Amino acid sequence: MGLKGKKKGPCDHCGETESPMWRKGPESKPLLCNACGARWITKRSLEGYMPMSKGGARKRKKTAGKVSRSGAGGIEASARKQQRKPSSSSLLGAKGGEIVASGKRKRKVPVKYQDDDEVRPSSAGKGKAAKGKVEKKVEKKQSDSPWDVKPVSVQTDVRDLLVKIKKVYPKEQADVAFKTINAYCLNLLKQPVQEKFRQIRKSNAAFQQRVVALEGGEGCRVLELVGFRTDVSGEFYKMDEANFNKRVVEAACTELNNAMTNPFFGAL
Repeated sequence: MGLKGKKKGPCDHCGETESPMWRKGPESKPLLCNACGARWITKRSLEGYMPMSKGGARKRKKTAGKVSRSGAGGIEASARKQQRKPSSSSLLGAKGGEIVASGKRKRKVPVKYQDDDEVRPSSAGKGKAAKGKVEKKVEKKQSDSPWDVKPVSVQTDVRDLLVKIKKVYPKEQADVAFKTINAYCLNLLKQPVQEKFRQIRKSNAAFQQRVVALEGGEGCRVLELVGFRTDVSGEFYKMDEANFNKRVVEAACTELNNAMTNPFFGAL
């Protein structure tokens, strides 16, 4: 509590003569300045204390929860961390994992991979194996036919013949020839194993009127490029099952479709 009766000092502890408030002290020092009086009230002791106005040092307060990185505080924090780390003699962890000294769970190796001679395949190895399988599958698909002909050259020859047909013959006659040859090719693609789709009777009236009617023989030449050949008897155009090449037939169908639908086909 402040003293109302006495307005001036000096302070019985520090000797201060001016203070915003004078406080009551112990019996040995009954009159104290505001700073010394606050100290006496809170600590009940003035030993070793001197206000800053009289040259006393300001005591730094320790902040709770903060530990310095160096010195005693850092050592204590390091000790606490070490206490939290599991020792090398820790028990087995959950889910089949083993806790080691580093604090990380060590994964158990399946029984089938525990032998030294067996090596577990890595993800990279699996990727390479899958890629190899795909490449082999593509190679096998591309070499299905032993009569392996590059469709690019055949497609170019077919295009040249179709352009000639379109330029030399009337439009109606050329379109009928295109549709007939295209029908033969589409039947081959749908059912290549059916013998009836792999042979054409030369004496057939529709074949004579639509394909053979092209006096230059361009229609029959297109069928030969696709794979048809005259048989021994000379009565049929036949394609042996071994001579069927899907890529060649597809290339011919592409050019036939362009000749029928593209008005600028062969214009260049």
